[in-house]
Amino acid sequence: MNHLTSPAELYWGANLVIPQSEATPPPARRVSLSNGQSLLELAVVQSINPWSLVSQNGMEGTWQAIPGDVFRSPGSETQEGPGALPGDIIGIGFDPQPLVQGDTGLIRLESDNELALTGSFLEHELHFLQDQDGDYVALQGVHAMKKPGIYPLTLQGILADGTPFGFSQMLPVASGDYNYYQLTVPPETVDPANTKPEDELWNALPLPITETKYWDGVFESPVALPSPCGYTSYSANAVHITKALITTSIQVWIFVITTTMMSTRFTLQRPAELFLLGS
Repeated sequence: MNHLTSPAELYWGANLVIPQSEATPPPARRVSLSNGQSLLELAVVQSINPWSLVSQNGMEGTWQAIPGDVFRSPGSETQEGPGALPGDIIGIGFDPQPLVQGDTGLIRLESDNELALTGSFLEHELHFLQDQDGDYVALQGVHAMKKPGIYPLTLQGILADGTPFGFSQMLPVASGDYNYYQLTVPPETVDPANTKPEDELWNALPLPITETKYWDGVFESPVALPSPCGYTSYSANAVHITKALITTSIQVWIFVITTTMMSTRFTLQRPAELFLLGS
């Protein structure tokens, strides 16, 4: 019906055609199979027939259940929340939707109980910390040159009772609609012998994760405006800034942090790379 050959083709935000039924589905809650627990044992704990779990979850037999699996179990009322995750997790969200080149994505999980969470996205490890509301939050940047497309997000965790769980979902990365300027610079400024150590140093800077929160609120510009450091609200000024950088032979990475208050932003990664995004 949706012309899919594999569930892996689904991604966050995709439009699907789903058959509708006039019958109201029976109330159900989400239950998880713990390490060393059989489906029969889970059924005894939940006071239900094990074959009810088999039939409601489209399994051929009890042998298909493995630890960490999430099942629909008959209940007095339907438990709200993401159906692919354990009942302890009452919500999951991503912002912005879709993720955009050059921006930072926020991944949030809501739970009433303690969780141990890890994950990965865009070949980077995700680090989850609790915010003031008790939600688990991770931030991950998207490189300005990352090719638009869909990429796998994976989450692994352990519930308060020791039950493991896993989750995988494709997330789209959209184009940042950057304009490109071709710059002519001395060859040594883009020589891998010079740029590779610089890349390694820069990539190592955000790796340490601290439990202490060092800021609160929206990021602001790191310099007062107007400034010769490179921020501009008009694309026409980019050429002037480019010339200034070349004539002064600046050989460092320069970044301007984007905030919600800036209508135009650019990222200069080296004197040879300038990306400008209009408002």
